[in-house]
Amino acid sequence: MGAKKGTSVIDTFVESEYPPIRSNYKLLAEKVEEVCKRALHKADIPHFTSSRVKDKERLRAKLEKIQERRRVEWTPEEILKNVFDFAGVRIALYRPEQKSDIRQILEKDCRFTFHDPDTKTFGDEVENGGKASVNGEFHHHRVHNKISTPKYEAIHYIVSLHPEDLQDLHSYPVEVQVMSVLQSSWAQIQHDLTYKQLSGHLSKAEETTLESLGRVMTLGESFLYQLSIIQDERKLKATGPFKNVYELGNFLWDWFVENYGMEVEDLGPLSALKALLEKTKLNNRKELSEVLTSLIPTSKNPRPIERASARVCPGMELRPAVFIMNHIITTHDDELNEEWRESLHREEMRSQAMLEVIMSTILWLFDFFPLPFWELALKSGGSPHQQEVRIERLSWLASTRPGELMDSPADFLTNPEDRDNVNELWNWFNGHHSRAVQLAFRISKYVIVRDVVRESCLFDRVFSRMGQTLRNDFQSNNGRSSP
Repeated sequence: MGAKKGTSVIDTFVESEYPPIRSNYKLLAEKVEEVCKRALHKADIPHFTSSRVKDKERLRAKLEKIQERRRVEWTPEEILKNVFDFAGVRIALYRPEQKSDIRQILEKDCRFTFHDPDTKTFGDEVENGGKASVNGEFHHHRVHNKISTPKYEAIHYIVSLHPEDLQDLHSYPVEVQVMSVLQSSWAQIQHDLTYKQLSGHLSKAEETTLESLGRVMTLGESFLYQLSIIQDERKLKATGPFKNVYELGNFLWDWFVENYGMEVEDLGPLSALKALLEKTKLNNRKELSEVLTSLIPTSKNPRPIERASARVCPGMELRPAVFIMNHIITTHDDELNEEWRESLHREEMRSQAMLEVIMSTILWLFDFFPLPFWELALKSGGSPHQQEVRIERLSWLASTRPGELMDSPADFLTNPEDRDNVNELWNWFNGHHSRAVQLAFRISKYVIVRDVVRESCLFDRVFSRMGQTLRNDFQSNNGRSSP
């Protein structure tokens, strides 16, 4: 008697009470699908969506199956309260690993309320194989049937819209299913043929064939994961950051072959270029490619590197790294500053830092350009008196005194002459007429200060190569000034 009475309640609900509200659920499902689709497009998640409303026969089969398991009669109120999937939306993902990201994306869109259903509700019993949901999520949801391989896996959420979207329907629940595209196809076949079983029980041959199809789907799922990894690696290679100077060098070598038709043997000081890219937030393939676009030869400017070389170091061609640094320093000047100088409040520390930048400039000049070129640039320009003063300052820089000051910056407080030498050299480098000297100075000032204490041997070697010229000039000037 109980079963008959229960079946009568189900029939009455399905035939009389459900049809008038089915159109509301259809409108609701379409609205939820629209919101999901918009949020996923905004988050750049590859997917496709679908929505559906449960038809009468599917609903009847579901209610009868639950009643058979519960052995308790339904009431119309229980049906409306405990069935959450009158309306449903399916999100099928091309990248299975993104399943766990979907809730956060939808919550960020602020259009849904996520519900954590009572774990004893009938919806949980059926939709989660009798197991409790966790925070509203049906993790690795499995429907048990005779098909042993594979099991249906998805994440199900119960959501409702906010009142501003559908005022009269916002409290109605909607089931959102999240799965891979292959799981979506498999779920549809499996659901229709086994879970719903509206067309009778499966034959042994059908079960065997479905299991074989399921194994193919599982293999396809693994290939989807592999495809995701390959795509990420390709995107990283095309747009990702340069992890080291070797990656940067390979990128530039390919770029110059493609755009200049030249295989560059010496790319130049890549460590300085990489530091500059990091400072200006250009240390990735995408950003650097955009910067380099203006350096591609055109009909109006067929050899940009020669044009830049003529301005920076007439008579020689810039190496690629120096060529690019000069372009970035010129075009991104507003992004560079002297924060380090402003943070040094003690005079002796500020003087020591300025001296370190000056000495670093000499080392970068040595790395960027041939010695004869920048040696001449350092000595030339200005009146005879200015040249004389400059040679004196450079001779002081070539002496052992700067090294002593690097070890003992407090000496700046007791030796005004040392402070004057540093300040004069700083102002001279800062306003130098040579673009080559300016480039080396600005790289030191804004980006990388060389470890001049550790590299003191290199600094001494650089000045030993030009030191004799400085000494000769210094002695010559002193001789001219003697009575």
